[in-house]
Amino acid sequence: IQVQFDERARTDIYEAAPTDLAPSVVRMPDYRIDVGLDFKQNLLDQSALLGFYERCVPHNANDPLPFEDGEFATIFSNILYWLDEPVKVLREIRRVLSDDGRAILCVPDPTFYTLCESYRWRELDSDWLRLLNGGRDQCIRWTATESEFRGMSSEAGLSVDYHQRYLRRRTLQLWDLGLRSVSRPLIKMVNNLNRDQRAEFKREWMNAARPLVKALQKEEMGPGNDGGFHFFVLRKAP
Repeated sequence: IQVQFDERARTDIYEAAPTDLAPSVVRMPDYRIDVGLDFKQNLLDQSALLGFYERCVPHNANDPLPFEDGEFATIFSNILYWLDEPVKVLREIRRVLSDDGRAILCVPDPTFYTLCESYRWRELDSDWLRLLNGGRDQCIRWTATESEFRGMSSEAGLSVDYHQRYLRRRTLQLWDLGLRSVSRPLIKMVNNLNRDQRAEFKREWMNAARPLVKALQKEEMGPGNDGGFHFFVLRKAP
């Protein structure tokens, strides 16, 4: 799935992949996820190096999923809103989910566009916001309110076990700004460091970012229900 489009090359930032990744993993995970699925082979190659998945499957999730009926006890996806026909995909998720399984899905609310201004660069007639967005607006095919997504789920034979709003205004504004517009040269620069230098700079980066992230997390976990995304846990309807 194409994301973070480069204005000139029409490719995304993940084409500038980190190199020499595997030796940077200090300790392999204690357990693995059964399957990782993605449209981009480059992302799957990186995931395979990290060792988080038993197998990595290249696939366009707009098409029927290449799995057996009832194959999975847990399914997680944060790309449903990148796909063209959500009810069709939800039916496929239901098909490959075990009878007592759960599907964990992330879905943007319409208020997402209010919180992330760069996605409205056409409406606001802003060249600065267009450059900041970098084509990400092409990735969101649809949004849904809680009520609308409950209806989609019901149509697909799924019911909601749990729901919560998340990603509040400040979190999404920080995410919207990000470093995407300069990520390609940053990745290139990091790739020219040796392994020890890369580890040193990563430690410094994380130490600098940790207090900010903790403060942001405290706000994010506070009272209220006004985030730009929905977090749904679904199961097969009786």
